[in-house]
Amino acid sequence: MRLGAVLPNESRRLTGQELECLEALGDTFGVVRSWDYTPPAAVDQIMDLNPDVLWVPRSSGNGQIDPIGWAHALQDHVHYLRATGAEIVLGPVNEPNHHFSPYQGEAGRVEFAMDYRKLLGAIYRRCGRFPKVSPNLAVMQDDEAWTERFAASIDQHLYQGVNAYWQGENHLSPDWGLRLMRFHDRIPSRPMIVLEIGDATEDRDPFARVGRISANLMALKDLGYVEAACVFILGAKEEDDSPWARYLYPPDAWAIMAASQR
Repeated sequence: MRLGAVLPNESRRLTGQELECLEALGDTFGVVRSWDYTPPAAVDQIMDLNPDVLWVPRSSGNGQIDPIGWAHALQDHVHYLRATGAEIVLGPVNEPNHHFSPYQGEAGRVEFAMDYRKLLGAIYRRCGRFPKVSPNLAVMQDDEAWTERFAASIDQHLYQGVNAYWQGENHLSPDWGLRLMRFHDRIPSRPMIVLEIGDATEDRDPFARVGRISANLMALKDLGYVEAACVFILGAKEEDDSPWARYLYPPDAWAIMAASQR
């Protein structure tokens, strides 16, 4: 199983410590989830570490899909990745079922299906044709109804996109950290990419989080149908009170996660 990270939610080069974190993954490092504003300099840094890494670009847009705008934003990033010879699997939409999303209820799922098709068409015209991973769904937010609604569509993607989050001791629970097993049972023909994995427990020590992430990663690897997992998140926003700060890990913590894959 390829192991990697969601890249920093900022348009910049990676810091020295962030590169150390990826280096700590060693030969397990094989996937990154990037953003439409990930600069060429950051791409070059990662390709220098591993030219065979799998890239999963996504739009920075959330909420209502803007097909033309999102495709335009992705264009330069995807074209640069292609010029480097990178392996690309497009996954441009994030958590459309989230309770903050405008696509709520059955009517919202129908509207999303139309907007998503328009987005994929716009991406094809601006970026070219690439394999795709289906939108990752927010855990426990009507995700089973969404999976049922889009089973036929997901089955046309190369991968099924999922998230693996939990709180407390739910990292191995089939209702939380291993909830993706339910979705695989519904669509067993598609291998999975975990686009975000993380322990969302408040005030937990980073290494206590890592222990649970490592146990979850070992369980994912044993399932056999999870091809890659992106740990959330490699970097954080600059604000000291960033909500992402709890998901920051030092290089030796990333080394522990890598050990779970060996």
